[in-house]
Amino acid sequence: MKINTEMKVFHKNILYLTLVVSVFAAAYMGSCKKIDLTRIASIATDPVANITPNSAEANGNVIDMGNNMTDHGFCWKKGGTPEMPNDDNKSADNDNTGPFSSTISSLDPNTNYSIRSYIKDDAGYSYGDIQSFKTLPEIAGQWLHYDDGINYTSIGYPSGGDFDVAIRIPVADIQQLAGASVTKVRFFPKEGSPTQYYVTIWEGNDPPDLKLYELVSNPNIGGWTEYSLDNPYPININRDLWVGYWIVDQPPETHPAGVDEGPAATGLGDMISRDNGETWGALSLEPHNHDYNWNLRAFVENAKGEVMILPGNVKKRNSKNVNVANRHEAELSQAKNLNNEN
Repeated sequence: MKINTEMKVFHKNILYLTLVVSVFAAAYMGSCKKIDLTRIASIATDPVANITPNSAEANGNVIDMGNNMTDHGFCWKKGGTPEMPNDDNKSADNDNTGPFSSTISSLDPNTNYSIRSYIKDDAGYSYGDIQSFKTLPEIAGQWLHYDDGINYTSIGYPSGGDFDVAIRIPVADIQQLAGASVTKVRFFPKEGSPTQYYVTIWEGNDPPDLKLYELVSNPNIGGWTEYSLDNPYPININRDLWVGYWIVDQPPETHPAGVDEGPAATGLGDMISRDNGETWGALSLEPHNHDYNWNLRAFVENAKGEVMILPGNVKKRNSKNVNVANRHEAELSQAKNLNNEN
């Protein structure tokens, strides 16, 4: 019968097709190998921060630790492309995904560097993008001064008493000292007891504000005295910096303040005040006319660790001998008699 014959043929064809597909699939599966999916380590390099002449803070981010992460951190060099393990490098402390940072040190000042993060797993090293930065110029270990380093003579008032000497570093010249602090002061005292010496720091102008004064208990009379401040004094680059010392109880006809042979850096290396810093003049100008610089220096260096915030007010100094205002009025006419020991 026609219908039955067609149904038999149809079923026969389906059976044949099923058999062919099954044989092909079996052959295909038998020839394939097992494929393992491998995690790929991934890391990013973020911008460098807190750059100083000799150090910087490197920043990165572990995105994926890959297959068995064994190390990660930063590598760097002077330009070019840093590679592990041959170039300078530093491992990070953490061992998980997320941001991480490291301080890299022993860098050369005023130098261009390339840095990138790295991660190491069973597949080897992977890297983040390169970040470039330049270290700051070296300012640590720098003496600020106008004198030539040789004591030529010394200065004092014929009538004795108290007075201030200072060097002034104007705002335009201290911009490179951002982040630095005054840590030591050197000067050349020529008279011993009963004369006393107080290191001073001032800020501003017309007149400057007294910010610090400390007694130098054992000055080296007749030689350079180097005094370390009790705490580093952070430099304010927005105001003139004055560094000096206050002479107390100068006996008459003595000369406690050492100077070089000049010529003076007028208004900078030769500032003097007779009235506790209320008014200042230049040693090289009228009425003194002594063309010298004070043998006086300030040591500045980069702040390390937490910068101390000094109190806003310093107690007002008082002269031991006479009222400041009365002394100022009485002595101004005698200022022209300021003399030196030569």
